Amino acid sequence: MATLSLHCVSKKFRDPRGREVRAADEISLEVPEGEFLVLVGPSGCGKSTLLRLIAGLETLDEGSVTIGDRVVNNLPPADRDVAMVFQNYALFPHLTVFENMAFGLQFRKITRRETKQRVNAAAELLKLEDLLERKPGALSGGQRQRVALGRAIVREPKVFLLDEPLSNLDAQLRAETRAELARLHRRLGSTMILVTHDQTEAMTLGQRLCVMNGGKVIQTGTPLEIYQNPKNAFVAGFLGSPGMNLIRGIVHAGGRELLVAVKGLEERLRLDIGTELAAKMAPYLGKDVSIGFRPEHVLLGDAAGPKESAWDAALELCEPLGHENLIHLNRQGIPFVARAPVGSTFAPGQTLPVRIPQEKVMVFEGASGELIVEQMAGAAV
Repeated sequence: MATLSLHCVSKKFRDPRGREVRAADEISLEVPEGEFLVLVGPSGCGKSTLLRLIAGLETLDEGSVTIGDRVVNNLPPADRDVAMVFQNYALFPHLTVFENMAFGLQFRKITRRETKQRVNAAAELLKLEDLLERKPGALSGGQRQRVALGRAIVREPKVFLLDEPLSNLDAQLRAETRAELARLHRRLGSTMILVTHDQTEAMTLGQRLCVMNGGKVIQTGTPLEIYQNPKNAFVAGFLGSPGMNLIRGIVHAGGRELLVAVKGLEERLRLDIGTELAAKMAPYLGKDVSIGFRPEHVLLGDAAGPKESAWDAALELCEPLGHENLIHLNRQGIPFVARAPVGSTFAPGQTLPVRIPQEKVMVFEGASGELIVEQMAGAAV
C-alpha cells in the first residue's frame, strides 16, 4: 500500500484539426494509503487518461506523480509497482487461469513455490479455486473479470488502477462483481483508484469521489457530501440517477421573495427566501440562474398540500423500476422528474399538483453554474 500524490499533472493532445486539447489540466490530487477513490465523469472528461498517466502508459507534459515516497515520472510502468485492470480483461486465450494469473510474476524473479502460493491465495479470495485449469474461453464474463483482478492481486502492488472493469458485464453480473470488488478492498486494504461513468458504481464503491469534466477536477468528497452539496450545476446534474432537475430562469426581486421568470411559464417561480438570502441574491437581479431540486424531493398529488401552494404539471411518463417509480412531468414545456413509491396510482395523461419543499431548493449562477444558494428556508415553490 502507498499514498499517491499528483501535483499539477497535465497532458495535452492535438485534435484532427490541430487544436490543443488538455485531457488532464493541472490536476492536483492526494489519495491516502488504503483509500478507494473513484474517478467519475462523462465520456471524454480525462479520467482514463489520468489513470494511464499514473500507470506510466502515457507521458506527462507537466507536473509530477508520487507513489509512496518516490517520484515516478521517469519510471517505466513495470517499475512503478502498480497493477492495472482493464475494461476488456486482456487475458491470454491459450493459457489457463492459473497461467494467466501467474504470468506477470515470471518477470519478477518470483520462485515457483511463492508463485503457486500467491495464485492459490488470490484464487481462494476470488472463488476461482475450481477454475484454475480452465482457459478463458470456458469462462463467463464475470469469471474472466475475476481472473483479471486475480492477476493484479498476485503482484501485490502498492496501487490498484481499475479502468471501467465492469462495463462489459450484464446488469446482474455487474452488481455481483461490484459487491465482490467492495469486499476485496476491505480484505486487502489496498489503495485503489477506479474509473467509471456509472453512477451506482461511483456511489457504492467510492470512499471518496473525484468528479471530472473537461480535463479538470471539479469536486472531491465522499459520495454523500457531493450528492447533497454539489459545487456547481454540472455536478448537481451529473451525479445521481437521474440527476438534479435544473430549471433556467431570470431573477427578479420581490421584498423577501425571489421571483424567477422562466421562459414558457405564465407565472414566475415564487420562492420565499427571507431577507438575509434576498440580500445575498441582490447582485443577481436580472441575471440568469438555474433552480435545482432532486427528484426525491418533489411532492406529488395529496402530498403536495394545499392547491394554492402547488403547481399543476402534466404526467407524461411513468417508469416502474420495481423498488420505485420515476415520474416524468411537464409544466408548460418545462420538463422535470420525480420519484414516487411503488403502488402509486399515477398514470400518464393526468394532471398532478406538485410542490418542492423550499429547504430542498438550490440556486446556481447561470453562466458559470456555480452554487449561489445552498439551502433556503420558508414557504414552498
